[in-house]
Amino acid sequence: MKNSLMPFIMTSLAHFVNDGYNIIFSVLITYYLFVPGLTLPILGAVAIVYTVTSGLLSTPLSLAAQRMGQHVSFMSLGILLQGISVFLFIIPFVYHNMALVIIVAGALLLGVGQSTYHPLGAFIISQSYKNEKAASYMGLNGSFGSLGRAAFPSIIVFSIEFLGYVMGLAIIGILAIISALLIDIMLRSYKFKQSSMGKEKQKAKLEKGFLAFVIYLTIMSFLRAIFFNGTFIYIPQYFVELTKSHALMGIIMTVSLLMAVIGQPLFGHLTTKWGGKVVVAITTIFSLITFSLFLFYSKILWVSVTSFALFSLFSLTSFPVLMGYVNQKIPKEIATVSSGVVWGIGVVLGGATGIGMISIMNYYHYSLAYSFWVVMIFGVISALMIPWLEIWLNKEN
Repeated sequence: MKNSLMPFIMTSLAHFVNDGYNIIFSVLITYYLFVPGLTLPILGAVAIVYTVTSGLLSTPLSLAAQRMGQHVSFMSLGILLQGISVFLFIIPFVYHNMALVIIVAGALLLGVGQSTYHPLGAFIISQSYKNEKAASYMGLNGSFGSLGRAAFPSIIVFSIEFLGYVMGLAIIGILAIISALLIDIMLRSYKFKQSSMGKEKQKAKLEKGFLAFVIYLTIMSFLRAIFFNGTFIYIPQYFVELTKSHALMGIIMTVSLLMAVIGQPLFGHLTTKWGGKVVVAITTIFSLITFSLFLFYSKILWVSVTSFALFSLFSLTSFPVLMGYVNQKIPKEIATVSSGVVWGIGVVLGGATGIGMISIMNYYHYSLAYSFWVVMIFGVISALMIPWLEIWLNKEN
């Protein structure tokens, strides 16, 4: 390759924007509650729309990108669509009578955009660097995603506070669009190999123990994501209720989520060194412990914030850990599709299920804290599944 750093730099930029946009709707929920007719259960249902859209499209779009050899184009298009979605999210603040319809349209566009980065970014990194070290590179790359997720709450809050809803959000949308165009231009000359295997050979590969592994890992990731991702959509509102301040919420979210900037490269490196199974266990178990402390001590703000920061350190590691794990165990010919299944169905649709469960409980007036305890049960179940993760691989390979 002309410049071995360029794929890493551009995928890191894409990850920064993509994961920043992953949390944008969570923050906007706290402002949409001021729009007449919008309630927390309704907005939670909209969050399910973009999450489900992302999960359902992740696998087919990954497969299409692989077959066409257009990994970069699909990834760039995803970032572009997310930037455009923000302009739809602006409209409800101006025209209240059409708020819900426009928000749903924006959520659908956001969901399409969110569906492409993780499996395609993982593939580009694994193809650009030595496969056995891919998880470490994914961890470094993932730290930029975490930086985006940490920075965006404060960026959104202070953009709105100082520039207003329209101008503040428009600038965020323009930055994403410029990023998408830059990524496409800078990686246009890089060619990533299409799968050289025919459909029958790919099917045979999957049937050789790998299919059972992918299904089991997807189920475990699904249950884990009910807890991990389901809670995250409501955390900003939870902190607003605790602190009575949007500005303080933005600062808390940014400071706490910065921990994942450390966690992603750390656990990506450990995935390379110790193997994915061990690190999946560590991140799952310690996420359960730290989130329990976060809820137990919610009335002591500094303890609650510290516990949530530690939860972010362990939980926001799915990209390097799960994608790195898949690339360790699955042949490269079927790794892109397998990553799409684990990410799209496991991580994303699992998160959508968690959001749906909390939304339903909120509709029936259960508190967010109670809802968080309920979805934690699925995190416990996922932890209990970890010892049997590689049973089929050990038998067949």
